[in-house]
Amino acid sequence: MLCRPMSLALALLALASLAATAGCSSERSTSPHVRLPVSFVPAGAAVVGQCRVAARTLGYAVPCPTLIPRGLVGTPIGIPTRDGKFQRQPGCKPRFPIAGLSPCTPLSKDQKNWIFGSSQVALPREHLVIRGSPRPIHDYATALGVEGLDPSKRVKLGRWIALHGWRARWVFVPVRGNESIFLGHVALVWTTAGHTYAVGFHDWNRRAMTRAMDVELLRSIRMVAP
Repeated sequence: MLCRPMSLALALLALASLAATAGCSSERSTSPHVRLPVSFVPAGAAVVGQCRVAARTLGYAVPCPTLIPRGLVGTPIGIPTRDGKFQRQPGCKPRFPIAGLSPCTPLSKDQKNWIFGSSQVALPREHLVIRGSPRPIHDYATALGVEGLDPSKRVKLGRWIALHGWRARWVFVPVRGNESIFLGHVALVWTTAGHTYAVGFHDWNRRAMTRAMDVELLRSIRMVAP
């Protein structure tokens, strides 16, 4: 998991257990062959503000999306109740940021100064994770916060792509045998200026569509400096 304190651990466990079949509608395309299930719109001042606060607090650049899926909001934190709401967790804010600081405190020593982002669209159902490390990390499972019994089965590595001068690698986190906020996600992972970053949508759609959404997001990202 991303963090050992019980409050954030419960929040991330709930995220790791998300599983559903998402329907697809066609609203926007990134190529003649792949159409996205939801349109991307300007992220807005609130998202940029989250990125700026995180960059100033952490002391390093934050990958800030300038375009996000329509309807994207921070993932709620807490235990679901029968009335469709969430029971607040001590030490946690009501929602994760789209890209920013941890919503829960305190953090374990090995998770301090990380970038945390978890957000979702209700319909069509989508889940996005944005993560950043205060240091370069060469192990992809560690970069994605994956915990599993068999390290060799933690993640599946794909090819590299180049964007914004970064070399980003495709990484898929299988559902079985793992725990991670990136569970079931197709992520793009890259290292630049001494930090490792990752972004990725849950693979509820066709794989080509999920990849297209990742690329659309990464294409829009601007690094917000401290």
